[in-house]
Amino acid sequence: METHWFKTQKLGWAMFAAAALAPVAAAPADAPGFSMVLSTPSDTVEAGSRVLLTAALTNETDHQILLSNDSPHEVNFRYNVRGASGETPPKTRRYRQLTGDRNGKDAVELPDPRLVFPRQGNRGPTGILPGKTLKFYIDLSSLFDLSQPDTYTIQVSWFDWDGSVGLVTSSPITVTVTAAESGGK
Repeated sequence: METHWFKTQKLGWAMFAAAALAPVAAAPADAPGFSMVLSTPSDTVEAGSRVLLTAALTNETDHQILLSNDSPHEVNFRYNVRGASGETPPKTRRYRQLTGDRNGKDAVELPDPRLVFPRQGNRGPTGILPGKTLKFYIDLSSLFDLSQPDTYTIQVSWFDWDGSVGLVTSSPITVTVTAAESGGK
């Protein structure tokens, strides 16, 4: 005989599974939505230096947009990082830990980052009011091995929480990693 608690848990998990497996609705191409601007304090860094990014999400609708607010915030983004040859640099141990990959293989790239990354700490959704911008700071070098000299093209994406707007993807930026200068002259 099932207890009330057990029935409630089954119902909760069933609702979670249905929401997680439901297709993500994309906003119509002509619908206003939200935008993301990706920037970096320096587009050239020396090998071994941190590659820092700022992702600024702006609500361009007439209503509040709900965004995932999981911790750490890096799990809310989907990353597209490519070297000049088009190859993705190796993912770091931290990236693999955030994705739940304990065997050193890349996580399966699913269209919705809420399905790619396990929730480390769900603080519930956060809202961006119409016309407002929310900024996130990302240490990309903690997620990808960017220690080799190369020119990297970087884009990040994010889905809104409730699917009312859809996917937002930043314009690509490039960061050049140069060889480290030797200490002796």
